[in-house]
Amino acid sequence: MTQPIAVLDGPFWPYLALILFAVLPTEIWRWLAVGFAAAAVMLFDKRRMMLAMLAGETILIGGVWLLAG
Repeated sequence: MTQPIAVLDGPFWPYLALILFAVLPTEIWRWLAVGFAAAAVMLFDKRRMMLAMLAGETILIGGVWLLAG
C-alpha cells in the first residue's frame, strides 16, 4: 500500500487546497491585467509608473464589475 503524503494527511490540507484551487487561478488574471495595462500606459509615457499601475487596477476592477453585473 502507498504511504500518504504527510503534508496532505495533516490538518493543513484545506489551506493547501485553498491556495492551489482558489488563489493561484485567480491571481494569474490579476497579474495579467496589471501587466497589460502597465505595458499599454508605458508605451505612451515611460516615466509614469503610478499611472500605469492605476490603469491596471482600473481594468481589473472594471472587468469584475462588468462580469458580475
